Amino acid sequence: MILFQILTEQVQGSEMEQPLTGLLCELVWFFAAKLKAPRWLRTTDGVVFIKDLIES
Repeated sequence: MILFQILTEQVQGSEMEQPLTGLLCELVWFFAAKLKAPRWLRTTDGVVFIKDLIES
């Protein structure tokens, strides 16, 4: 949240603006990839959660 507040203040000539923008982009991409990741597989036994396959 603090990262968003710093970036939205729009301080002119801030040395931290570009690195913080990059970090915010990476965070958004990370969470977007997590949301898009498959969570289950269709098998001959039916639908199985990937998490259950990894743990067994």
